Amino acid sequence: MWSADMHAKRAITRVCKTWYRIGVEFLYENVILRSIGQLPAFVRILETRRELASFVRRLEVSCVIPRGYGLLFSTELEKLFNLCPSLSHFTY
Repeated sequence: MWSADMHAKRAITRVCKTWYRIGVEFLYENVILRSIGQLPAFVRILETRRELASFVRRLEVSCVIPRGYGLLFSTELEKLFNLCPSLSHFTY
């Protein structure tokens, strides 16, 4: 279900510029990160395109943090929290 939903949200952003502006908000409002590598990648996107960070309302981190990655995880998560002023729900 999640995959089909994500596919539909991405498709909406590709229709035209008007739909992109509307669709991108829905694309970023509920973010699920399923691997440790997605966290720094997502932070880089939001650092590059700060306007996207305001759309993030819910964040779910659903991954195992391998031994030796704890510092990376906490550092990147702190950056993400600081970037997303509209974040109201966090699940780990």
